[in-house]
This record gives sequence, structure tokens and C-alpha cells, in this order.
Amino acid sequence: MIKKTFIFPIFVLSSIILISHSAATYFYLYWMTPWIDIPNHLLGGAIVSLIFWSLAFRLKTDFFTNNSRFFSLFIGLIVGFLWEVFELHYSITSMGAPGYFADSSLDILNSIVGVFIAFYFFIKPEIENDTE
Repeated sequence: MIKKTFIFPIFVLSSIILISHSAATYFYLYWMTPWIDIPNHLLGGAIVSLIFWSLAFRLKTDFFTNNSRFFSLFIGLIVGFLWEVFELHYSITSMGAPGYFADSSLDILNSIVGVFIAFYFFIKPEIENDTE
């Protein structure tokens, strides 16, 4: 069950990523503009972070809030890594492609940054409200 506080941000961020990904795919922007996937990785990290944190709040345990930055970093690493596995599995990219490792590293870093953006804007205030 998703924490009600996070439903609206998840919906808005998901809508933005849906529109931007659709436009980037339709207009071949991923192939013509190398940096165009950065915002989508940031948004993807933020969305998945909100979903994971929503589940963590439902468990009502102090483990997640006491280790909040570590938990967020873990989410970002897992999300970024799994996305790269997804791209490889569906031949969206290839390990033999020029710049593959640099691009994948940047994608994972962007996912982590997206997680921490969501953490500081949405999750940390919620943690502070719960402790009051």
C-alpha cells in the first residue's frame, strides 16, 4: 500500500516521465541528443524511491528512518543497476557500444541523484513529521 502523502508526487513524476520518454522516443531524441536521458533517470530514481519509502513507512520500523541515507543510497544503486540490466536484456544497449561503461555509470549516478532529490524534498520532511 502506498503512503497517501506520496501518491500525488508519484503520479506527477510518472506523468512527466511518460510524456518525456514518449516524446524522446517519437522524435528520436535519445539518438540525436546524448544528454536527453538524464532527466528520465533522475525522475525514475525519484519515483522508485518514493515507492520504496512508501513501503518502508508502512512497515513502521525505525530501521529505515535511522539508516535513511544508507537506505536511499541502496535504493539508488539497485534501481540504476537493474535498469542497466533491463537495457542489456532487451538490447536497448550493448556492452560493446562505444562509451557503454561511461554511459551506464552516469545513468546509475543519475538514478542515485534522483533518489536523493526525492529524499530531501519528500521523504526527509515526512520522517521529521513522524518523529514530532
